[in-house]
Amino acid sequence: MKDLASIVDGQPMADSRDLVDVFGIQHRSIYRLIKIHEVKLKRFGKVRFEITSSDSGQNQSMAYLNEAQSILLLTYTKSNEKTDGYRIKLVSDFIKLREHTRKKEAIRLAGIEVRKSLTDSVQESGENERMHGHGFSQYTTMVYEICGIKAKYEQFKTDWPKRKDFRDTQLDSDQLKRVELAESLIKPLLELEKQYSEIKVTLKPLFEIKK
Repeated sequence: MKDLASIVDGQPMADSRDLVDVFGIQHRSIYRLIKIHEVKLKRFGKVRFEITSSDSGQNQSMAYLNEAQSILLLTYTKSNEKTDGYRIKLVSDFIKLREHTRKKEAIRLAGIEVRKSLTDSVQESGENERMHGHGFSQYTTMVYEICGIKAKYEQFKTDWPKRKDFRDTQLDSDQLKRVELAESLIKPLLELEKQYSEIKVTLKPLFEIKK
């Protein structure tokens, strides 16, 4: 059975198109149900509506629902033997993603402190001046490169508005850990008066993924 909820822009969400088996009705009926109860659903956050392309190539209206909205919508439909398993799976998926999000937030908070410390170190070491005021951004790009996510970062900058946060929306917990570890190792190397090229050569082999 496929996952019925996933992380969308950093938050656990259910795609209305994936809820056909949960409700035992066609997607257009699910979408209509969401529109009918939109005011009530909005008590638990904004309902995100989008127009996407269907498998046939035609435009299709769909919606993303958070955990509370999805559970509320369940109360407006009757369960039966066929849909029971899917309903349990939907709730289980949200619980799993909630734990994943909580874990990621903890890593993210720790990473924020590491980045603050790194910013100070780049400034105090003189690297920022040597890089004409772009020291921190250069080191950030270097970290993404040695962690194997530079291409993803470059694509993100092209495709997404600036209000989106790359680490919040694009990286999973394991990637965040690698990034945070790489950034934490830069500070002691700067304190040893190592510069950008030396630090990159030192760190890159440590983060190569063994095949």
